[in-house]
Amino acid sequence: MKKEKIEDALLKMGIPANIKGFAYITQAILLLDKEEWRYPKFTEIYKEIAKISKISSTNVERAIRIALEHARREKSKDGYEVANRYIGMINTTNSASLSQLYLMLKREEENEKNNA
Repeated sequence: MKKEKIEDALLKMGIPANIKGFAYITQAILLLDKEEWRYPKFTEIYKEIAKISKISSTNVERAIRIALEHARREKSKDGYEVANRYIGMINTTNSASLSQLYLMLKREEENEKNNA
């Protein structure tokens, strides 16, 4: 999966590119795209991102949560609809949101390949 595709989706949801959670979500989705990380405990993903970023896994989890909450508070109609499609508005845990985001991006990628 391309990093640009992930970043585009986050921007469409209204997550600012200048907050740490934006980069951490991008890293988490890129990790999920690797076979060995396909069905992880998300605490392990936080630890891996923390190791790369030289911060605590708690800070990674918090930054991701804040970024996802930012998307859910998006006021514009388009941003709200995109956030609902990619991360959902009901099950608001980080793990559920990241899993849904990965799944939706993967489906889009497969549809693009099939239509090419």
